[in-house]
Amino acid sequence: MHRTPWSILADTRPLSPGDKRYVPRPWGGGERLAVLVENGLSPIAVTGPSGSGKTTELNHAARVLGDGAVFPLLLRIDALMSLADATPGVVLFVVAEAMLDRVIAQDPGLIPSKSVIEDIRSSDPRLPRGKGMRRSPSDLLAVVHAEIQRMLGHHGQVALLLDGLDRVAAPVARAAVEGFLDVKDVLPIVVVVDPELATGPMSRSLLTRYRVFGLPALPVGDDASGHRGFEHLVGVLRARLHDAYTDEYRDIAHRAAEKSGGVVRTFCEILADAASYASIEGAPGPTVQSLSDAIRDRSDSLRRTLQDGDAEALALANGSDGLEVNLERRIRFLSQGLLLEYADGENSIVRPHPLLDRVVESRVPKKPTRKKPTPKKRKASK
Repeated sequence: MHRTPWSILADTRPLSPGDKRYVPRPWGGGERLAVLVENGLSPIAVTGPSGSGKTTELNHAARVLGDGAVFPLLLRIDALMSLADATPGVVLFVVAEAMLDRVIAQDPGLIPSKSVIEDIRSSDPRLPRGKGMRRSPSDLLAVVHAEIQRMLGHHGQVALLLDGLDRVAAPVARAAVEGFLDVKDVLPIVVVVDPELATGPMSRSLLTRYRVFGLPALPVGDDASGHRGFEHLVGVLRARLHDAYTDEYRDIAHRAAEKSGGVVRTFCEILADAASYASIEGAPGPTVQSLSDAIRDRSDSLRRTLQDGDAEALALANGSDGLEVNLERRIRFLSQGLLLEYADGENSIVRPHPLLDRVVESRVPKKPTRKKPTPKKRKASK
């Protein structure tokens, strides 16, 4: 099969800090996140649907912070440990250990004290070793942070940017997020979490003690906001495809944007699939027909994830704040991207994913038609 330049869109890995393909979000991206950290508005929990750009924006925030007075420690939990072995204590421990390792790796001239190294070895909840003081995970995190600040001197405030907690089982992630609060007054913290951790009554502690930084889906429509959302997605295409994207593809891109729901990864994946279908016929890029084929595939895949009653619940929630959907189902909808959140002025609304439009529309209750009253016959006057 002939591969076109559009196949690069199939690579949907998050962009690394400083990647030249980064396109600033029109609302609340990494730049804004960095400003909040610099101004002491942490701890912060970053959340949003899968593919919305949480990791990319966190990485960009790290780059922005690194250009200023903040020393960002960008860590990814699933690169530090097996998530199958994750417990709250282990998560906090490996983060504390990795923070020190990262600082030393970036400046080998910095020498940590022997006592802190011994305390780290003795505090490993999986296999304590050595003769240091065995500390609780939160206490160890505070000790490591203090040691890093000692080594750095007046060269800047350390900030922890932790990615990957959205991949950890919710109870473990929730307890770990609670554990980080023990050092929130001295260590600026940003964590990426699944929507489940920021939804419902069990999220009360996070919602009241963390600043929730949502990355909602981008609006794509005919109004001013929708136009900005679409232009952002087109900007992503230009940054990744360069000369392969021209305005002749604008209508196709707009259709893909609408069906993606304004989720960047889904937008790129739809167009990558469309280009692959088009290449079978030798076309240099996606066509109207190949886009329809790609949309059909994606719609079918998403439809197969639905359970009994889901379509009716999605139809009921459309355009609301989502509270009509029972909590368990709402969490699943948000985590799986079946229900997308959009900014609506000072509030937010939810809409079913556009790939499910046909399924959802068939479940919208039809308004009963009112029969016109039959006029009464007037009695003939005698």
